[in-house]
Amino acid sequence: MSEKRKVLEKFERNLNALKSPRNVLILGDLGSGKSSFINTVITVLTGRYHSYVNVGNASCHITTCLQRLNLDALWNDGDLANKPPNLPVLIDTIGLDNQGSTNASSEEGTSTTNSKLINLLINGKIPEDCDLLHAIKSFGKGRKVKELSADKTKAVDAIIVVIPADNAIIPQNLLEDIHKQATVEKRKVPVFCVVTKMDKCTTDPADEKEKKRTEIAAAIRIDPQRVLLCSNYQPNTPWDDKEDISILEFMCLICDPHITVIDSQRLEFEDPPIEKDNEQSRVQVSSESEIQGADFWDKAFRWAILAVTLAVVITLMVHIKNIWSKDYKKEETHHWTSEAKMHI
Repeated sequence: MSEKRKVLEKFERNLNALKSPRNVLILGDLGSGKSSFINTVITVLTGRYHSYVNVGNASCHITTCLQRLNLDALWNDGDLANKPPNLPVLIDTIGLDNQGSTNASSEEGTSTTNSKLINLLINGKIPEDCDLLHAIKSFGKGRKVKELSADKTKAVDAIIVVIPADNAIIPQNLLEDIHKQATVEKRKVPVFCVVTKMDKCTTDPADEKEKKRTEIAAAIRIDPQRVLLCSNYQPNTPWDDKEDISILEFMCLICDPHITVIDSQRLEFEDPPIEKDNEQSRVQVSSESEIQGADFWDKAFRWAILAVTLAVVITLMVHIKNIWSKDYKKEETHHWTSEAKMHI
C-alpha cells in the first residue's frame, strides 16, 4: 500500500469518527494564498483541479464575500461510492489587513476592526455571501453591527491561518487578534497555520525550514506540529506526491476527533454581602458622629445665646449708669446753686 493511500485511510477514519462536518475558517492577510490553498486542498482530495475560488494578490481584494465550500458537494461525481462522510466545510474570507488590528476603539476597549469580524465569524453569525468588505469599512467608521443570532451549524470548529513564506514581515497584530478571539473568548477554537509559497522561498535546507516553522508557531502561539509548510498547486506544473501527503496529513490533524472546540463555562459571581457586625459598627459610628455633631452645635448655640444676653445686660447696665450719673450731676448742681443763693 502506498504512503498516500495510508494517509487517505487515516483521514477517512477521522471523518467517520466525527458526528458532523467541521467548519474550517481560513484567515490571512491580503495575498497570503488563502484561496489558492483552498483550491489545492480540494484538488488533493478529489484528484482533479478546478479554480473553485478566485485567486487574488496582495494589492487588492478578490474575495470580498463569505464563501462556504462544502467538500461533500464538490466530491468527484464519478466516485461517489468511495466518498467519505463528514468532509469539512472550508470557509473562505476576505483578506484581513494587518492595519485593521491596530485601530482599537477607545469606546470599546481593545476591540479592533479585525477582532470584531473574527468574533462574528467564529460564532457563526455571518450569513452566506455576506459582504465582508462593507462590514470592515463600517467597523472602521466606528459603526456597530445590529444584534445577530448565532447559527450553531455554522459556528467555526477550526481556524487555519495562512501566511506566505516570501513575506519577511509576520502580521503580528493580526495574529494577536486571531489568538485572542480563538482562545480568550468563551468559544475556544483550535488554531492551525499554513505557510504557503514555499516554492518561492529561498530557504532550502531542512533545518532552515524547521526554523521557519518554529518562528511562525511562536508568533501565533501554537504547537509547531500544527504548522504546515507547503506550496499551492499550480495547473500545468509538475506536482510531487510528497506535497499531497503533507497536505493530507495536515487535514487529518484538522479533522482529528480528539482536537475539538471547547465551549467554556464561566462561574457566576455576585458582590460580597455586607457583614452585619461591620454594618452595625458603621451605623453605630455614624450615629455617634451625628450625636457628637448635634451636641457641638447645641452647645455652640447655647453659648451664643448666653453671649448675646450678657452683651445686652452689660449694655443696659452701662446705659442705666450713664443716665444715673447725669441725674446725679443735675441734682448736685441744683443743690449748690440753691445754697449759693441763700448765702447771698
